[in-house]
Amino acid sequence: MAEQQREWLDLAPALALALAGFLAVSWMTLAGSDQSGQQLVVIFPPGTGTDQAASAIAQADGLLVRAGGWSGVIVAEAAAPGFASRVRALGAWAVFRVPRPGGCMTATAPGYS
Repeated sequence: MAEQQREWLDLAPALALALAGFLAVSWMTLAGSDQSGQQLVVIFPPGTGTDQAASAIAQADGLLVRAGGWSGVIVAEAAAPGFASRVRALGAWAVFRVPRPGGCMTATAPGYS
């Protein structure tokens, strides 16, 4: 038993390094950009309504593309540089580039097309 535990401890630094590398590459791939015209997934805290999120996006100089598949997840377009920083300051938890055109979440916000 003690020998098995020691084997895992010997692998711990390599596993931690692999995990750190994976997370770094994932973050660099998906991190929101401040380029205008780019579609971004904006994640707000749970309980944030679509109207409240749309208001924050508009205040940050963004355009609502559509609501995501979950409450508080919105696909937006950056209308001006610095959008990601501004929308985070208005309460968004995270801003990521859309992984493919149209995004991965396809629900349409009520009142928006």
